[in-house]
Amino acid sequence: MKIAICVDDRMGMSFNNRRQSRDRAVYEDMIAEGGGIMAVTPFSQRLFKDDPRVRLYSPDEPASLLFLEYGDCSDYPFTELILYFWNRLYPADKFLNIDLGKFQLTETLELSSPTHKCITKRRYLKK
Repeated sequence: MKIAICVDDRMGMSFNNRRQSRDRAVYEDMIAEGGGIMAVTPFSQRLFKDDPRVRLYSPDEPASLLFLEYGDCSDYPFTELILYFWNRLYPADKFLNIDLGKFQLTETLELSSPTHKCITKRRYLKK
C-alpha cells in the first residue's frame, strides 16, 4: 500500500487538529496514484463528501493508496510513501513521524495549481 501525505518545509502535517492546506490538483494526483480510488481516515473523509472515488480506510479492505493528514503513519502497513511538499512554512504541531533514512527516494516531480505555484511530489520506497 502507498501512503500519501502533504507536508510543509519542516515536515509539519497539521496545526491544532486542522489541516495546514489543501489543493485540488494534489487530490486528483493522489486518486490517480490509487488507480482511481483513494482511501482516507475519518479525519479526511469530510473533505470529499460524496466523491465515489474516495472511501473510508479499513484494514479488512485493501487499498492501493491511503491519504493520511493526521495520525501515526506506523499504524498502517505500507511499502511506498508519497510526500507532497507545499514548499512553504505553515504553523504545525503534528509532524511526520517517519525516518526517511529507511526509505529510498525514487522520483521527484513538480506540480502546480491555482493555490500553489510549486508543489514537490517525492516518491519513496522502503529499503
